[in-house]
Amino acid sequence: MNTVENRFRDKLAGGEQFVISVELVPTRGMMRKGFEELIAFTEAALDYGKIDALSLTDNPGGNPRLAPDVLGLDILYRGMSPLVHMTCKDHNRNGLESRAFQLNRMGIENVLALTGDYPVDGYRGVAKPSFDLDSVSLVRMLADMNRGLEAPTPRPGKFVTLEPTNFLIGASVSPFKQQRAELLGQYFKLEKKI
Repeated sequence: MNTVENRFRDKLAGGEQFVISVELVPTRGMMRKGFEELIAFTEAALDYGKIDALSLTDNPGGNPRLAPDVLGLDILYRGMSPLVHMTCKDHNRNGLESRAFQLNRMGIENVLALTGDYPVDGYRGVAKPSFDLDSVSLVRMLADMNRGLEAPTPRPGKFVTLEPTNFLIGASVSPFKQQRAELLGQYFKLEKKI
């Protein structure tokens, strides 16, 4: 489990200090120069000491990238609790639950729940998106996991309560819409996330 101080969570909970996070975009594959630049920035951010979290995107713009969990674990090992983005486009609900349990086991606590961008590129074409859940239902699933998820047993009608996770669940809203109705839809989703 995570033994690294989670300054991001602590500062947000305190509500009195300004919180600083920096978003990093993982490379596609292990492109040597790009990956080394990410690691160098991570080390510089840790040495600087004023950045509370490095926020790691999950296939931004619909393009395949190195999973943010990999870089997140590297950041965790270096002494900072990362903020890992979790998007709904590439996994169905089972895949998202499995990934959440993986993050929990890895000791990664900070998760930003997002619906995600439609895929635009991939191996020999465009990937089919999942969108089995959206960001609202992903927030709900993570919150249920924090309370101890009720899971069915092989015996019909019987359930077991799983061990609670410890996620700090984040959500977002996009105010960059052209039409008023689109913007109101974003605010309605934000209310549901809260």
